[in-house]
Amino acid sequence: MDSRYAALAMAFLAASGCYVNRPLNAAPEPGTNVVLAVNDRGRVALADSVGEAVAQIEGALVSRRDSVYVVRVRAVEFLNGQRHRWTGEPLTIREEHLRDVHARRMSRGRTAVVAGVISSSVIAFILSRDLFGTGAGGREPGGGGPGPDQ
Repeated sequence: MDSRYAALAMAFLAASGCYVNRPLNAAPEPGTNVVLAVNDRGRVALADSVGEAVAQIEGALVSRRDSVYVVRVRAVEFLNGQRHRWTGEPLTIREEHLRDVHARRMSRGRTAVVAGVISSSVIAFILSRDLFGTGAGGREPGGGGPGPDQ
């Protein structure tokens, strides 16, 4: 049971530790992964589209014209911490409904650290369980049970 929790913790680290949110530049390209933090007016305006009490919307930028973002939504996070996955449905969001806008980018440094932690954990698990059969398995060298003529 403990190994399941350890695996779950590693999966969480791998999923969250590899990305970093950076301020969005003035002219982002379509396809840029974005995190849009919604303000109070935006929560009211988007309640029918995404649900009440939305905190942030994550997805791929389709376009940004004038003061409107069009995003293919991957996930919506609510004020209570719940997170709902979406499958890329397009959503139009007015800039006045946003508190903050960030680009979500892969962090090479964090990815290397997470990969190192996971690799070390897997190696430690294999060695502690003697999965390759390299150890004596609790037997004394040269000792053992009855010989062939007994």
